[in-house]
Amino acid sequence: MDYLLSVNTLTSYLLLLVKKPKEAFEFINISERISIRLLEESQKALLNNSNNSLQVIGENSDMQKQ
Repeated sequence: MDYLLSVNTLTSYLLLLVKKPKEAFEFINISERISIRLLEESQKALLNNSNNSLQVIGENSDMQKQ
């Protein structure tokens, strides 16, 4: 999701640079929806996780022991 957010934000910026605000606004709306979804999911993860920390992708118990 964060990759999609980056791509849509950059696309909207580039469209604004070439003076196409209508097209840029569509990508800004998509970016807004993605960011809201990311925030909601991270809040859910914090509420569901007993130690109040988000799990890092690729994290395993062996790495935590080191």
